[in-house]
Amino acid sequence: MGGTAFGGMAQKKMAATSNVYKMIVVIIWQFFFFPSVIIFTNTGSDNSTLTTFLVGLLSGHRRHYDLLVAVLSARENEAQRRVLRDTWVGETYRDPTLRDRVLVRFVVGSEGCSIPPADREDYYSCSLLNVTNSGVSEDLIAVVALSGSRRAFEASLVHAATLALDFTVRHPVVITHLGVFTDVHTSSTTNATVQLYNRAMQLLVAWTHFSSQSPGFHRDGCSYKPVQQFVLPRGFEGSVVWEGLGPTDMVITDARQLVFGDGGGAIRFSLTGRYGENDGEFPDFRAEQPLVAGSFIFSVHDKNGLDKFLAGKPDRLQKWTEKQHHMSEALKQEAQSFGDILFIDGLVDVYRHLPHKVLRFCTWAVESLDFFMILKTDDDSYLDVAEILRNAAKQGFMQRSHIWWGSFRRNWAVDHVGKWAEGSYPAPAYPSFACGAAYVLSVDLARWLQANVANLKPYQGEDVSMGIWMAAIGPTRIHDPRWLCDAACAPGMLVSPQLSSDTLYSMWNRRHTCGDPCSDCQRHDVELPRGQQTSHNLKVSPDL
Repeated sequence: MGGTAFGGMAQKKMAATSNVYKMIVVIIWQFFFFPSVIIFTNTGSDNSTLTTFLVGLLSGHRRHYDLLVAVLSARENEAQRRVLRDTWVGETYRDPTLRDRVLVRFVVGSEGCSIPPADREDYYSCSLLNVTNSGVSEDLIAVVALSGSRRAFEASLVHAATLALDFTVRHPVVITHLGVFTDVHTSSTTNATVQLYNRAMQLLVAWTHFSSQSPGFHRDGCSYKPVQQFVLPRGFEGSVVWEGLGPTDMVITDARQLVFGDGGGAIRFSLTGRYGENDGEFPDFRAEQPLVAGSFIFSVHDKNGLDKFLAGKPDRLQKWTEKQHHMSEALKQEAQSFGDILFIDGLVDVYRHLPHKVLRFCTWAVESLDFFMILKTDDDSYLDVAEILRNAAKQGFMQRSHIWWGSFRRNWAVDHVGKWAEGSYPAPAYPSFACGAAYVLSVDLARWLQANVANLKPYQGEDVSMGIWMAAIGPTRIHDPRWLCDAACAPGMLVSPQLSSDTLYSMWNRRHTCGDPCSDCQRHDVELPRGQQTSHNLKVSPDL
């Protein structure tokens, strides 16, 4: 027994020692050939302490680059990454004048969203769409003011001509009545107009007017009148607007005095308000508190469809989980094959997390490498890396600090609907920012971002977030229209974004056959091969 136990322990000890040696070899090999995979990926093994020690020991070997390129890429965008490896990314590593000066990394979140797209609040985030069929009736009251609620209108808003309550439809509904609060403490009759708007288009959908001659009917502290009925589809972003309110009309600005009826989650209400300064205009100014002067009555449309949707959730979840597993395995293989993917550990890969990707890339870059500049771009962009370096050298950007080089948008209005809906920034316009197609930051700005990463609040997009962050330190903005903001082809351009795979291949072929991606030299005898990427072509040089 004792001999067997000793032998077993000895075998285990030898196996553990062997595993440590193997791990050391793997870590050293990964560090030199695939630094992006190891820096931000949690191994999840019992040897994580050893891993951290060895990586820290090896981190004294810092390679210098003139330019680091962060290509923001979604986990599922393997096809786009393949196109870039076939075109400008591949050339960056094959061209002897570039490969020692430029390092490109595809920046990808390590985690996929576990919620199937159909069950999310929207496509751009990873929030669960929590809709139920419980308590769904024909006539639902959207807002009820608690007993004893009084007018609580801030002095700064006394002269507001219009007030609004915003909402988003999560399952189709029909609004049947619009209403205005009735103040039981006064005998006055309101003379207000209540309107339903399509907020995204600022388009009037329905309206009604209250007066002493046409007061409507009273229910739960509110006067209502019927309106023309429309089915509001999922994703509809609406606003109920009150206009013509008098000094005795009740306006609630404290959410604690309101009870919202969301129809089992069919409607999501905003807890911030909106107001306007002129009658007849859509209220564009935002308030930090609700500005609610009434309610509306609605019904949930297509209850059978809702039941079917809810019944399908388990099946959708199972299929989506399997798909995510296969995607993770494919990504792991892709990263091992090409060594150009930087996984951001613990980050769920959705659009709303792009600001985090930029910050985490800057953190990795500052802590791992020496460099002059960082360039951010997207995986659907054509980039002329050689021309960017030539221009940077000509203008001395690599020797200058506080440089932000791009195509800047100024006085860009804050949007509150759709993909670019801003939920946090209070001003009506953003600070100047470089459009997100591509821009360059000098190393000192990247270091500032890395040093302050814990205190930088992310906003709806990485481009506007960068503008807000940079406004704190006032960098030198170098406006250059050659950084195109929209899909186009222009002589001398440095970037062209939002391109299909075919368009990007075509531009690349024209560059090599005609000398200009925008030229039509009628030479079709040469076409560069597609999908011929190899790990040999793109892997980082062993002397990293």
